[in-house]
Amino acid sequence: MKIENLSKTYRAKGAPPVQALRNVSFSLPEKGMVFLLGRSGSGKSTLLHILSGLENFDEGDIIYRGSRFSAFSERDRDKYRNNCCGIIFQDYSLITELTVGENIALALRLQGERDTDARVRRALDQVGLSGCEKRRVTQLSGGQKQRVAIARALVKSPRILFADEPTGALDEQTGRDILMLLKELSKERLVFVVSHDRAFAETFGDRIIELSDGSIVSDSAPAAHEEAPEPLPDLPARLPLATALKLGCNNLLRHPVRLVFTFLLSFLSLAFIGISVTAATFNEVDAYVNALYDQNAELTAVYRYETYENGYGPGGTIDSMLGLPDPDHPISITTSDIGRLEATVGTPVAPVFVTDLSSIQTNFSVSSAQELVNRINAAVSSDPDDHYDFTPNGYLQIDEELLQFLGYRLTGTLPATTDEIAIPDCLLNAFKVLGLRENGTDYPISCAEDIIGHTIRLEFVLGNVITGQTQPRTITGVIDTGCGISCKGSHAVYQGGLNSIIGGEHYHDLLFVCEGYLPEYSYAVVTLPDDRPTRTELVKLAANSSDGQEFLRLSNSFSSDFRDACMYAALLQNLCLYLCAVFLIFAFLLLINFISASVHDKLQQMGILYALGAGFRENVKIYTGSALLIGAALFLLSSAFMPLYVSLANAFIASYVPAAPALFSVTFWPFAAVFAIALAATFLGSFLAMLRYRRRAPAEIIRMGQS
Repeated sequence: MKIENLSKTYRAKGAPPVQALRNVSFSLPEKGMVFLLGRSGSGKSTLLHILSGLENFDEGDIIYRGSRFSAFSERDRDKYRNNCCGIIFQDYSLITELTVGENIALALRLQGERDTDARVRRALDQVGLSGCEKRRVTQLSGGQKQRVAIARALVKSPRILFADEPTGALDEQTGRDILMLLKELSKERLVFVVSHDRAFAETFGDRIIELSDGSIVSDSAPAAHEEAPEPLPDLPARLPLATALKLGCNNLLRHPVRLVFTFLLSFLSLAFIGISVTAATFNEVDAYVNALYDQNAELTAVYRYETYENGYGPGGTIDSMLGLPDPDHPISITTSDIGRLEATVGTPVAPVFVTDLSSIQTNFSVSSAQELVNRINAAVSSDPDDHYDFTPNGYLQIDEELLQFLGYRLTGTLPATTDEIAIPDCLLNAFKVLGLRENGTDYPISCAEDIIGHTIRLEFVLGNVITGQTQPRTITGVIDTGCGISCKGSHAVYQGGLNSIIGGEHYHDLLFVCEGYLPEYSYAVVTLPDDRPTRTELVKLAANSSDGQEFLRLSNSFSSDFRDACMYAALLQNLCLYLCAVFLIFAFLLLINFISASVHDKLQQMGILYALGAGFRENVKIYTGSALLIGAALFLLSSAFMPLYVSLANAFIASYVPAAPALFSVTFWPFAAVFAIALAATFLGSFLAMLRYRRRAPAEIIRMGQS
C-alpha cells in the first residue's frame, strides 16, 4: 500500500476548519507490525480510518495493489472493506444484539459464506476464547471483547488488520496479551496499529511512524517494496435476510411503547383509508347487481324517463309537491328499447301498458256494483285458494315464445289481431262468479271453453282520462298463470310513482294482447337472468342509456331506496376523498418518523456494518425487512377488520335511508390499497431514513452514533 500526499480537513458548521492530515506520504509492507504514534489530535485515527476505507480524504491518493482509492466507486470501497481489511476498534464496536459467534460469523456471511461454524471456532481458538460462541457480548470483560473484535477482523483472513488503540481501555497485562496476539498475526499479514504507548510500540513494532499536527515527523523504516498489481476481489457484501431481520426487529423493539403507539395510530389511519377506498371504489352497477341478489329479485321493470332541463319539471318543485310530474318524468318505452333488452338478457321481455279498465264491469251479469262486490266476497269466503280479478290494470304483449318462457298453460289460442285478447285465469274466475253479459244476453261461465269466442267491451282509459270509447274485443284464449289468492303480490315488482303491483311471474291482473296492439307501452318487465355477468350487462344498459334528454331506469321493490342511498354514497365518497388524503399523509409521516428514530438510535451499529463491508443496500435491508414486517402486520390486522369498515359505510347510508339495500361490499380494492399503503409507507420510511446517511463516511456515522 502506497500513500501519496494525503490531506484531510474537517469542516464543521459554525466552527473553523481543522486540518487533520498534511501531505502525508509513505509506503506499507505486505506483512509485519507497524505502529502509528502521536499525541491526541495528531491525526492518527483519521489516517487509520482513511487507510481502512472508513473515511474520505480531500487530496492525494492511496494505491492498493495497483488500485487507486480516488477511482473507487462506493461499491469498490465496500468490497475493499469486506475482503481486504479487518478493523479492530478501540471501543470494540461489537453488535450487542448478536452473540459472540454471530458477531464473528457476520464478517463471513457478508462475504457470502454460509457454513461458518468451523471458521468461527477456529478464530475463537486463535484469540483464546474457545467455547464462547453462545455467550452474550454484554457478559464479556473488556479484554474478552477486544479478543472477539480481533477474531471478527481475523476470521475473513484479511491482508491488513487495522487496530485503533487496541489497548487503550485495557489494563497493562491484558493490553500486553492483545499485542502479543497481534504480533503473532503479523507474521502472515500487515497489522497497522494506532497507539499512544511508545513502550508497547518499541517492544512489539517492526516499524514506528510518528505523527504530529497531521504530518509525519519520524519513520523508523520508511522503505517498502512495491506490491504486485492485483484487482479487488469481486465479492460484494451479502447480508443474510435472517440476520437482517433479527437486527431490524431488535432495533424496532428498542422502544416498545413508541412502537405500540405508532402501530395503533397507523392501524387507525389504515382503517379509515380502508373505509375511504371502499367508498371511493363504489360502483353503482356492481352495487345494484348485488342488491338484486340480496333481495332475491326475479323480475324488474324497465322505464324510460325524460329529464327536464336543470332537473325540474314544467312547474318546478311546486308541481312535484302537488303530485304532478316529477323531475324524472316517465314516458313511453319504445320497441327499440325492448329489442335491446331482449338482446341483453337473451330471454323474452314483456312490454306492459298500464291503465285502469274499470268499464269491463259492464260485461258482468250483475245489476249493480254492490252485487258484484257481494258475489266476489262470497266466492272468496267459500274458496280462498282462488283469486278473482274484475279490474284489469293494463295490457301485456305476449307471443308463443314468451308464453313458453313463462311456462303458462293456454286454453284456446293467443290473440293474433288487435281485435282479439286473451284473459288471465283470475279474470275467468270472476266471470264464473259474475257471469258474462254480451249484447244484452247473459251467459253462465263455468270453464275456459265457455268464454272463448265471446266478445267483451273495454272502455279505453289512458291514465286518469276516460276516452269514452268502447272497443269490442273477442276472447281467443284463457291463460292459466297459476296464481291463487295466496300468491297475490308475491314476487311483486313495484313500479315507482305508478302505485301498481303486478304478480311478478303471473301477470294476473293484465289482459294479454298481440304485437302491435298498442303503438307504445308504459314499461317492460324483464326476467332477471341467474348469471351475474348477464345481470351486470342489463344494469349497465340502463346506466349507460342516457342521451342527455332521456334514459332508462330499472324499477323494482328497492330501486327507489337504492337511488336515495346512492346520493349519500356520493356524499361519503366526497367526504372520504379529502379525509383519506389527510390520513394517508399522517400514516406515512408516522411510520417514517418512527423508523427514522429507530435508525438514528442505531447509527453506531450501521457504521459498524459499513466498516465490516456491508453496503448501503445491506444496511437498508435491516430496516426494510423489519419495517415490512410491521407493514404486513398492519395489513393483516386491517384486513381482518375490513368487514367492519364495510358495515360502517353501510351504516352511514342506513342512518339516512333505513330501507336501502347494503351498497358497499368487501371487494379486492380496499385490501389492495391498504396493502400497498402499509408496505409503501414502511418501505419508504426505512429507505428514506437510511438515504440521509448514504453519503456519509462509516467513521462519521460511528461518531454520530456515539454522540
